[in-house]
Amino acid sequence: MNRRCGPLLGKVSDAELARRTGRSRGYVKKLRLDKGIHVQRPERPWTAEDEQLLGKYTDREAARTLARKVNEVARRRRALGRPSADSHYDLWTDSERQLLGTAPDREIARILDRSLASVQCERARLKVPLKESAIPQWSRKEIRLLGTDSDEEIARRLNKSPACVYAKRKRLGIPAHVPKSRVWTPTEIGLLGKASDQETAKRLGRSLHAVRAARKTLGIENPFLMARPWSEQELRLVGTERDKVVARKLGRSLKAVMHKRHSLGIPIEPLVPPPDAVP
Repeated sequence: MNRRCGPLLGKVSDAELARRTGRSRGYVKKLRLDKGIHVQRPERPWTAEDEQLLGKYTDREAARTLARKVNEVARRRRALGRPSADSHYDLWTDSERQLLGTAPDREIARILDRSLASVQCERARLKVPLKESAIPQWSRKEIRLLGTDSDEEIARRLNKSPACVYAKRKRLGIPAHVPKSRVWTPTEIGLLGKASDQETAKRLGRSLHAVRAARKTLGIENPFLMARPWSEQELRLVGTERDKVVARKLGRSLKAVMHKRHSLGIPIEPLVPPPDAVP
């Protein structure tokens, strides 16, 4: 079999050779590939009429019309120097290329209304070095400001991003700014307990935690607590009925009644059927 197929492998189609030898097409193909022989198909010559379609239609449409492979059409179109019909790529002009490297690629991309990748690829292809680094440069005056205020405030002053300021400060080993605590004045202390902690914090420009801590430290009660205190009459009702029923009677949430019952260690009132109930 090998002697009969050997001279013809790759010179005729696998189907034709299989028909001549009485073998399957798969067997002939495997035998050919084992010998490292590939079918050499002569490339169809391109006519002037065929080439008129290249670039006028997409490569896939032209390949379908001409009964050719897409990569064959694309290869011939590129050889003729014609852009693809489905491509919206703007060719680089000499004036645009002169801008490459004069500023960070991101800035050039914004000026030329091109993508960052397009600018980077064109500059790398032309081997144009960057005259201006894309990494922000820091002056000594700017570095002296690091750590003197919050990173957000320093970033606002220097027109930089907070992440950039944070990274520079950490790289130089400068500790973060810790604001000094404000001393409570007698006037501010006099306002504690006169309104809710939330309202007092808003009026004094302090945090709710600071107002609450100062009031508790000074032993000042807050009559404006958001939570409603429990009366003795309400506590006596807890556990006597279902939590849902008690909550409806007291005008409280179901969660509040459940928490209070658990904190008091009161079990749920068992549902005892009436004496006349039939089992």
